This record gives sequence, structure tokens and C-alpha cells, in this order.
Amino acid sequence: MIVKWITCAVPEEERTAFAKAQSEWSALASVAGFGGQVGGWNLRDPHQACILALWRDADEYRRFMAEEHDRIVERSEQGRTYSSIAVSLFESVIEIPGSERTIQEALSSGRVLRVADCRIGAGREPSFYAVQREIWNPAMLATSGQLGGLVSRERLTEGESQRHLVTSFWTHAAAHDDYVAKRESALRKQAQIERDVEEMRSTLILLEPSWRVG
Repeated sequence: MIVKWITCAVPEEERTAFAKAQSEWSALASVAGFGGQVGGWNLRDPHQACILALWRDADEYRRFMAEEHDRIVERSEQGRTYSSIAVSLFESVIEIPGSERTIQEALSSGRVLRVADCRIGAGREPSFYAVQREIWNPAMLATSGQLGGLVSRERLTEGESQRHLVTSFWTHAAAHDDYVAKRESALRKQAQIERDVEEMRSTLILLEPSWRVG
């Protein structure tokens, strides 16, 4: 599965226009290979819009980019509403279990998205993945309000990337905050994340219902 992660810097006076333009992406629902899209505002930075999209495979994503993407961009005129944009592609490597049966169900019902953007040390992938499966996944499954998620590795045309995205969907912000307050610190110590992770930036996003597709 292909995971597309987009962040946009949106000036205060353009927030309404950006949100309106984002609704134009409902056209994705009829595109072959599309797996769902959500987005909203960074709770720690109200001028950053964040969008996460899922695609069944790389070939169908490339076909969409070649045949459909530019028409939606032109129709929405969204490019006028942000001052900068960053787009990254990832490929899912581990599914994070939760109270929903599938990642599509988690995406459909989640109200909050947490994204941990991680850079791991060279050669640390096996350990990073083992810790995810053996420590984080059981804890996530047992956490109230956590619906499911993905661990994904960045796709590059050349070379290798140590950048990974850990995404999880939540019923509401309070459920996530309760997990952080009561469980995360102990889990981080158990996982000894400093062995594998050189840098991590976390973002919590309040998802906008009108931006949800699929």
C-alpha cells in the first residue's frame, strides 16, 4: 500500500479558502486504486494543514498522477491558498492493530490522526520493526480509543531512506492524550527507542469531516 503524506503552510486569511478547495478532492472516490484520504489542521500549529492518502499500489498511484491529478488541482485552485507544500510517498511495511478490523475502517471512523515522522539509524530497520511488532503493536491494540494504523517506509527513486512514518487513528484527542499521559513514557523506555530512532517529530491532527474521502 502506498501512503501519501502532505503538509501545507496556510496563512490565516486563507484557511477558509483552503478548506473549501480541499473538498474538491472528493473526486478521488471514483479513481481506480484509491484507498481513502483524510486531512485536517495540526493541533500544535493551526496554520499547517495535513493530508494522508492511501493507494492500493504504486502503478495505480502513478496512473492517477498522470491522468487525473492536475485536473483536480486546476479545478480547486487550491495552489493559491497555501504558501508552501511538502509531499512524501511511503510504502506500508507493518499494520498497527486497533479496535477497527482494517486500516480503511480506521481511516473512515477516526477523528484524530497521530503521525510520528521518524529517522532511524543506518542498519537499524530489523530492530525498529521487531520493537514495533513486539512492544508497540500489543500496547496499541490494548489502548482504548486507538483504531489502527500503519508503519511505512519512505519511497525514493534512488538510494535508500531511513525515514519512516508511524500513523495511528484515534476516536478523539482525549483518548490519545490519556495514552500519552499514562502509557507512552513507559513504552518508550521499554522499547529503548534511542537505539533505533535518531530523530522523531510527532504531529496530532484534528480531522475535518469534509476533507474525508472514502
